[in-house]
Amino acid sequence: MLPEIFKSLGKGSDDQLAGSERTLIDVTQSVLKDEEYLYNEELGALVTLDMIFDEISNDIPSSDVKSIREAKPKDADTETARRVLKSLYLLQQLPWIPNTADNIATSLQRELGPTQELEGEVEDTLDALVDAGFVGRSEEGYRFLRETERELENEIKGIEVGPGDIRRSSKRFLNDILDETSRVNYEGKTFQLNLNIDGEEITSKGYIDLKTYSPIYQRYEDLDPDGLKTQSFSEDDSLYWIADDEKQHTIYDKLKSIYQINTVVKEKRGNELSQEEQEALGQKQEDLQRLRSEVEREFKRSFQRGVLIYNGDTEEFDATNTSLSSLVSRKTDNAIPKVFHKFNHGSASVKDRHIKDIFGDLDKSSTPAALTELGVIQDGDLLAEAYIASEVEDEIQSREKAGQDRTGDDLISHFAQPPYGWSRNVVRLAAAVLFRHGAIIPTYKERTYSTYTEDGAQELFTQVTKFKNTSFDERETVDVETREDAKQLLDRLFDRKVQSTDQAVDEGIREEANTWESTTSTLLSQLRRVGFPLADDVEDFQNRLNNLLQQPTSAKRIKKFAEFEDELENLAKTAKAVAEFCGETGGENHLKEYETIQDFISGEWETLVDEAADHDIVHISDEARDAADRVKNTLDTEGVIEQWNDVKTDYRTAAEAFASTYEELYEQRYETYTASIENVRAYAGDDIDDNDLESAISDLTERQGEGSVDLDISSKDHINPTPSLTRLIEHIQTVDAYESAAKNEIDDIEDDDDDGKTRKKVDTSDIFGNTVVTEVDDIEKPITDLREKVEELLDQEGDVEIRFR
Repeated sequence: MLPEIFKSLGKGSDDQLAGSERTLIDVTQSVLKDEEYLYNEELGALVTLDMIFDEISNDIPSSDVKSIREAKPKDADTETARRVLKSLYLLQQLPWIPNTADNIATSLQRELGPTQELEGEVEDTLDALVDAGFVGRSEEGYRFLRETERELENEIKGIEVGPGDIRRSSKRFLNDILDETSRVNYEGKTFQLNLNIDGEEITSKGYIDLKTYSPIYQRYEDLDPDGLKTQSFSEDDSLYWIADDEKQHTIYDKLKSIYQINTVVKEKRGNELSQEEQEALGQKQEDLQRLRSEVEREFKRSFQRGVLIYNGDTEEFDATNTSLSSLVSRKTDNAIPKVFHKFNHGSASVKDRHIKDIFGDLDKSSTPAALTELGVIQDGDLLAEAYIASEVEDEIQSREKAGQDRTGDDLISHFAQPPYGWSRNVVRLAAAVLFRHGAIIPTYKERTYSTYTEDGAQELFTQVTKFKNTSFDERETVDVETREDAKQLLDRLFDRKVQSTDQAVDEGIREEANTWESTTSTLLSQLRRVGFPLADDVEDFQNRLNNLLQQPTSAKRIKKFAEFEDELENLAKTAKAVAEFCGETGGENHLKEYETIQDFISGEWETLVDEAADHDIVHISDEARDAADRVKNTLDTEGVIEQWNDVKTDYRTAAEAFASTYEELYEQRYETYTASIENVRAYAGDDIDDNDLESAISDLTERQGEGSVDLDISSKDHINPTPSLTRLIEHIQTVDAYESAAKNEIDDIEDDDDDGKTRKKVDTSDIFGNTVVTEVDDIEKPITDLREKVEELLDQEGDVEIRFR
């Protein structure tokens, strides 16, 4: 031991064995020769660790030596306390020796012989040292606390802990420890229990209550076991579990320490700490983990040694090697049959394959034991009167009469409750028996299945998800008069002839409804896009069809079909007309032409009308206006289909008027810009460079366009023409501005030409602009003014060239 201690304290190492040996010899000799130790002792006296500590104290941190020499814990002998601290300090350097009270006592034994008396004294001393903050507890027993650790320990003990803190901390542990007891197995089925811990409900998915009372609850609350026992006589669905409270104070102290340590650790997290502080904090975190494990263990043992009360019967446990869930099962094995007293009728273990067997060959040589046990098959015959099938059928009937939902999920939920407790597989099996027998009709995603041989019908029972979302109804029949009305209505609406049976009429309704539901879905996406006036009627027709398809049974569908007779006759007629109009029946799709007419009337025609109101160069005949108005007034009405030929004729008239006007303006623009270009060329004369001239008239030539245009209405050339009608008129009205700009550019070019000429411009608009001529003499004055202006300019020196604007 000593070489390892010395090495840990820095008095030797593996590569200085000789030095380590000499150190050991020196220490040994000192102890033997020192009169304070063994020098005057008789043969047989033992060297103790506290002697070794004193001998090597110079090599131990002075702060630790000082702490030990000044230690004076209450309720302990001072000298013994210091001897214990010295021994613990050295033993703590050896990780392979536990720092227990026994080992410390052994290291302080001064002679060979029994150590029991010394062990008791050492243990009491250690408790006093723990209370005084010199020693801490650890997984290995005890640990000497250095100054930094003692300061941290004092800070931890200074944290105030209230009853609420203890109870909350207790419940966090109990939630984890008792979680396994909220589920028990009984005859192959898992049952949920409503777990209540110290008065707080933790789980509530079951139908049997398990109420538990921990040692901490009993510390703060009065608990009357005899009263609970008396109360339990009348409660078949409640169990009371009272934990043993022998370790109540121990658990309390540890919960308190956990709260205190956790509080300080959280406060110091993120702070800058010295190396010693970090080590001390790390040690406390280890203590925290140890304490948590001990609390969990003590809590669990308290219930393993507790009392479980059910129905007036009390069972005391002393089974620390038995799981908590197993202990609970001892009583739930009695409770479950009382709460779920019909469970035995459906307790067989049903697998998915057994449900598939219901739809298979019932005459096969061997019947699965589960089906025989449940009584649904006997001698190859399906028995719909079997107990589970009868109960499920009664529940469906009851829910249907009450107007309640009847989905598979509803049935599973109902039969999972008392008094049944049946598994979902048992419920699915019972429903499958009823369906194959013909007693019920399932509906899944708006489709009703009449027989188990239909595609997808069996999946409603063999697949859990589909079963949960399937609704069930009793099979019902239709009276002869209603069925005949529905048959004749099928013939009138859809030209569909069927036999006079429920199945044939229902099949006809479903097939036609599905066909037209698909057709109307296609139509509506197109009609809504163009705002077609009959779209609402088509949608109403579709809604009626969907209502029929969603009926849970064939009987209800036939009755509803006959009930809708008046509405369907009108709506079906409209829907057929719209379908034919849109080409759904194989003819021409007029909806595209409708959209073209709609675009023209709201676009090009409105523009033409606006421009005619603003500009004298645009004219519209009364005939064209009347035709366009008739189109506009008919497009958004329900009579558009009946008047379609008239609409097309009037549209043609309006479109031709627009095209004619556009073509005339197009030619007018060309002629106007051609004349303007010629004016500019004449103004420029022959001396200007061709490239400069072309640059000057480029804006004019760009807007000049072609000599003519031919808008083909059948090709929709009149829709969004380029340029637009508005732009075309703008070009015609702004030609003078572009001509003036071109002439200005020519003037600028000639001004730059250094040929000795002086160039002057005369703007005739300045002279003639305000002149009003009513007789010949009125022209004399502006002509005289022009002559004087010209003479004035020509009188200048040099060659003068004058241009008129």
